[in-house]
Amino acid sequence: MEEFRLPVFKGSITAGDGKSPGLVAAQEAPVAVRLEYVQGGPASNLPVQVSALVRDVSPPFTSQYEAFSFAPWRKPANDGASAPAEDEDSEQRDDATAKLVADKLRVTLDREGAGKLTVKPLPAVESPKRLALEASFADPNGETQTISGGATLWPAAMAVGVKAGHWVSVGGALPVLALALDLQGKPRAGVAVEIKAVAHVMSSSRKRMVGGFYAYDNHTEIRELGTLCSGTSDDHGLLSCDVRVKEPGNVDLIAVARDGDGHAANASTSVWVTREDELWFGGENTDRIDVLPEKTAYEPGETARFQVRMPFRSVTALVAVEREGIVETRVVELNGKDPTVELKVDEAWAPNVYVSVLALRGRIREVPWYSFFTWGWKAPVEWARAFWYEGRQYQAPTPLVDLSKPAFRYGLASIKVGTASHRLAVSVNPDATSYAVRSKARVKVKVALPDGKPAPAGTQIAVAAVDEALLELMPNRSWDVLDAMLQQRAYGVETATAQMEIIGRRHFGRKAVPAGGGGHSATRELFDTLLLWNPRVTLDAKGEATVDVPLNDALTRFRIVAVAAFGARRFGTGSASIRSTQDLQLISGLPPLVRVGDAFRAQFTLRNTTARTMRVVVTPRAGSLALGRARWSSRRNRRRKRRGK
Repeated sequence: MEEFRLPVFKGSITAGDGKSPGLVAAQEAPVAVRLEYVQGGPASNLPVQVSALVRDVSPPFTSQYEAFSFAPWRKPANDGASAPAEDEDSEQRDDATAKLVADKLRVTLDREGAGKLTVKPLPAVESPKRLALEASFADPNGETQTISGGATLWPAAMAVGVKAGHWVSVGGALPVLALALDLQGKPRAGVAVEIKAVAHVMSSSRKRMVGGFYAYDNHTEIRELGTLCSGTSDDHGLLSCDVRVKEPGNVDLIAVARDGDGHAANASTSVWVTREDELWFGGENTDRIDVLPEKTAYEPGETARFQVRMPFRSVTALVAVEREGIVETRVVELNGKDPTVELKVDEAWAPNVYVSVLALRGRIREVPWYSFFTWGWKAPVEWARAFWYEGRQYQAPTPLVDLSKPAFRYGLASIKVGTASHRLAVSVNPDATSYAVRSKARVKVKVALPDGKPAPAGTQIAVAAVDEALLELMPNRSWDVLDAMLQQRAYGVETATAQMEIIGRRHFGRKAVPAGGGGHSATRELFDTLLLWNPRVTLDAKGEATVDVPLNDALTRFRIVAVAAFGARRFGTGSASIRSTQDLQLISGLPPLVRVGDAFRAQFTLRNTTARTMRVVVTPRAGSLALGRARWSSRRNRRRKRRGK
């Protein structure tokens, strides 16, 4: 990448106030542009062009709640009519997902290198959208440079998700789970949520075509079924309710929630409702239950709590911590009043583990009231439990079905575990922040273990110094050794059981899937982007080392990075930035290559990086041809540019 022509400017373009995670029900967007030289100093009075585009985007936190649907409900375009043929209207509908809202709006940066403008009008959004921003400007090296940024457009100051089964019989109870989140993806309590339903009723008719052929004409009718349930979210942002749908066919369940200003957010999922027939088994055709962690991430030493959403009042559960094998197991008793499992998080679980729960309910037996006089008086606690939890659920087996037979459910949840116990604290401290060209920077590096003690003497680390202008082209992710070594691990466990054979269930599918940049001097010619690479820097008894970084002729900012590894499970990265400067700078914008007969503009940028006034005489030359003389001056706290041909 060092063969690329390095940019001179770096900057940012943002929308909004910079504090909130997006714009809520916004009709216009305030946009801020800021540019500065990579070497330091604002890009004063620079003309910039800004463009903006609105396109679809998924909420950034959907990966944390994979079981929920955040897709908004949209009314079909062919409501009450036949499906349209593929024509130019289809292309227009596809293009509607990306809309240009600003095209090369001009703004001139102030003396601090900042500029502001407003993008309007913004389209009304019913789902999260991405406002993609791009700013283009002329780089002093003679090229056009662009920077990008953006913000998320939200229909409301909150987000909602919904989860339900895939199918249910007409009139049957369908468990529905709604999730209320803030714009950072954290659960919100006390949010009023309602579950609505919309049925898609399709009718087909066959008609005769020319030549004796037949074709089908499909007609879809949208029928609103009203609100099926409503309530407020709990401390985990969840609302659970059982809904009953009396309309067979494809039904959309829509979760709707409103923020404090009355703006609505919705999410939908689809469920197939079968006609009211007798089914061989009760409930759903699955052995899966939901195991919901109280938080998605824990630190070692914390207690992780999991809620087991089981259809039993009392069960014996096998809890296993798994990842590429079985880490540990335990047997616990769960009941419907408090179906929670608590596990103390171990540091060896980093970066993530999977927790499975196999809930087994034994055969339900008849416990009549008079059994108290036969055996209940000997064990009153056991008899009361059996009478209330088992006897009331007992149903005698018939020749066709045995509803009192043993039953089991299996669930799986994933949690992230902090890596603080594997992180080395690496600090990089240069002796100054600014240096003259071709000088030498003395850098002190220190490495400490997770417990705060210095790294042992003899530990070797790697040190590199790179031009930050190169990082403006592409950041270097390979420095983050800890994240690379402790990546999220896959499940890696195949679980098999014969319980389905014993109990006689007819579902043989998979039981679970993881949810979850003065004076005469020699010509500058040393511009290497890599100043230093030393893979073997040895630490002393204090866990410290001193490294000399020789600077070159580049007027820029350099990133000094130290990467440390100790043993097989401890890694760390630290960095610091320094800059090389010169009081008077001349930045060339000449093309690197021209041919005979080409015409080009010879552009130069002259900078005064000090606070004092300078009077400078610039004399351009091209071989033996004198091109004239230009006079340039600078005033305190203000920089001007003049270009010579």
